[in-house]
Parts: sequence; structure tokens; C-alpha cells
Amino acid sequence: MSMSNISTKGGDNNYYGTLRTEVLSLVPAYARKILDVGCGDGTLGQAIKARQPSTVDGVEISEKAGAVAANRLDKVWINSIEEAIEFIPNDAYDCIVCADVLEHLQNPWIALKRLSEKITPDGTIIISVPNISHWSIIDGLNKGKWDYRTSGILDVTHLRFFTRDSMKELLWNADLKILESFDRTIKPKSSRTKTEDPNKKNSDSDVYQFLTKSQRITLRYQPSVLIIILNWNGGADTCDCLRSL
Repeated sequence: MSMSNISTKGGDNNYYGTLRTEVLSLVPAYARKILDVGCGDGTLGQAIKARQPSTVDGVEISEKAGAVAANRLDKVWINSIEEAIEFIPNDAYDCIVCADVLEHLQNPWIALKRLSEKITPDGTIIISVPNISHWSIIDGLNKGKWDYRTSGILDVTHLRFFTRDSMKELLWNADLKILESFDRTIKPKSSRTKTEDPNKKNSDSDVYQFLTKSQRITLRYQPSVLIIILNWNGGADTCDCLRSL
């Protein structure tokens, strides 16, 4: 599929105005100051403010959607999160929502690390990322296809792709620990048999999106021993190494 034949979402109001109830359910009821990164037209923030007393700020790259959000939320930065993050104070928010944003960034690892500095010590960060190992993607690859679309896992604006392990490593590299997780699933048609299913060894093949609520890891005491492990293989291997001590 030619990239020139794919339109962007600038005119898709549903994209910027859909209420993700599963994301809303992860926002703590006690949170009083919330930042919604990729807030769209402010639909989620409006629902949060209706549910609980709170101040909700937003970051939105679309000028059109951001202008609508500015009338619904308390403050909106109309910019990319990479640019706006310089103006967001540290230790300021009880909860930061970053749903369906990280996959659009050139460097989501740095962005999430910077965002983790913006929550209070007991604050939480909610993220949602698509699963690149979903059965629909694997089926396409088995047929020699990798077709970008205007929405979905192969959204033309997606720059990064995640599995469950790489999503966990993304959080680990940002010094975040998972408190709660939720999988949004989309199963294949019932007519597919197990013998026809190339994903039968993939336990996450039905998972369309990963959602997590995480908290910043903080040291409660000064360690008496410092161990340095030179490891080029990522967080999972480092944790295995530490558990073996």
C-alpha cells in the first residue's frame, strides 16, 4: 500500500472524541490533579471532572482538537508532548494518562521517563499501547502483508511497536512499577480452527491493547551495597540476574 494513498486523522472527530471507559476506570478516584497526554478534544478529562473534584490539564498536538479541549479542561498545551514537557512542572500530578500516545513518538523511552518525574511520589501513570503480536498482524505477515492504515495497530502515524515484554521494559526503563494491568482483546472469527491458527503458541495473540497503571519506584532507604551489572539485553535479563543472587 502506498503511503501517499493514506490520509491522516485530522478530520476524524471520533478519533479525538472517543471516551475510553477502560482508561477512565484506571484513574484513581482520589486523584485531584490529572494530566491527560494526548487529550484529544477533552472528552476523557471532562468525564473525570464530572466524576470527581479535580483539576485536569491536557496536552494535544492537534490544534483543532486542542482548541475544543481548552474549553473543557483547566489548561491545555497545544503541542507535542516532547515539546510541552519542558513546561510541565515536576511532582505536580496525582495521575498522568498517556493512552495511545507512546507509539507515535520517536523516543517513547525518554518521554515516559520525563513524564514519571511529573507525578507526585505516590502518583500514578496510566499508559495504553497496541500489541504488535496480535493475531491480525501475524496473519498478515504470514501472507506477506504489512499494510499501514488510517487507524488501528498499523496506524500510519505509529513509529514504535510493542509486545507485552517490550511494554514492561518501557515502564522498567522509566523507573515505574506496574500496580494494575488490563488487556483489551479482539478475538479472531470463530470459524478459524486451532490447526489453522499460526498464533496458537502466542499467549497474547488475542490482546489488541495493553493498559497499565504504574507508580514511580522510590528507594525507602539508602542501600548499603551497590551492585553494578553490565547488561546489554534489557530489563528482563537484568531482573533474572538479580533474582539469582
